[in-house]
Amino acid sequence: MVSSKFAALTASLALCALPQSALSADYPDTSWPDDMRGSYNWGEQSEWDAVGFEASLRYVYSVGHHEYSVGNTKETSDDTSHILEGNLRIEDYSTSSFLNTTVGYSIAINGSYSGDWGSGNIVDGSIGYGTIDLGRYFFGDPRDGFGVGGFIGYQYLSDNPDIGRANFTTASSAADINWSTASNFWTVPYDSKPNQVDIHMLRLGASVRAELNDAVDFDVDVAAIPFAGIGGTLGAFAYSNADYGSYALIQSSPVDLSGWGYGATADVAIGFHPTDNMIVRLGGKAQYLQGTYDATYSVATITDPVDTTVPPDGTYDGAPTFSNQGYITTDNPFSQWRLGAMLELGVSF
Repeated sequence: MVSSKFAALTASLALCALPQSALSADYPDTSWPDDMRGSYNWGEQSEWDAVGFEASLRYVYSVGHHEYSVGNTKETSDDTSHILEGNLRIEDYSTSSFLNTTVGYSIAINGSYSGDWGSGNIVDGSIGYGTIDLGRYFFGDPRDGFGVGGFIGYQYLSDNPDIGRANFTTASSAADINWSTASNFWTVPYDSKPNQVDIHMLRLGASVRAELNDAVDFDVDVAAIPFAGIGGTLGAFAYSNADYGSYALIQSSPVDLSGWGYGATADVAIGFHPTDNMIVRLGGKAQYLQGTYDATYSVATITDPVDTTVPPDGTYDGAPTFSNQGYITTDNPFSQWRLGAMLELGVSF
């Protein structure tokens, strides 16, 4: 009797152990692999890397055109510039998203300018910019040879070839006027500033990346600029200073700009891959902007010293006077465009 009960208990324990042994055989413990990535099976992504990087250095040969206005006066310029760019693109394949950023700065500028404020040659100045775009592919996948996506981004632009400087007085009161009692001659201190116009832009665009074969690819990025804020200093503007005998009118500040605009940009390139990780690209770039701004500046009125004695004794004992008047002109149009040919060397990993 006891032996039969013992046999039954032994058989029951054996049956209970069987499912656990089968479970252990079918489902090995992989809850925390060595790379500590949790329960996600990263082995499924072995066909593609999770993230791709592309870094490059570019040379851009560009031509540009600018038009600025203040009231009824206008100045235009045309330049040829040499620019170096750095570019970094990050592709997140798991979300079909990408981040693209570019910075550029001029290494040489030359050209000419002309207009109501003067004319001359451009031999200096600066062109600097930076963009950052965040986007996503909606059709296709670049890893499969073709991808179309959209992006939103920001661009900063400081495109300022040197088109001359206008002198303005830094005097702010009669105490800043240099004069003597010997004559009605007087002088004031002067200064000048270069153009420093800054533009901040919103970018809404589309991106197409295609592989024509294993060794050749093709990229197109186009963007609308629905809004661009423009501000800074238009140092080239020259007010028509005039001497009216007993008094003179002199520009007493640089011109400050504040306004808005809109435009578009486009970048096209064809790339060659001598090796799996090396990239050589040839391409072109284009950008156009236009809009309006308010221009503010001031003009000083300075009177000559006077001989107050009657009859005059040749001693100018009446000090010159100083007054300042601010001016603003609204809805001044501006436009600028730049075209460039690009050579790019980069690596991908």
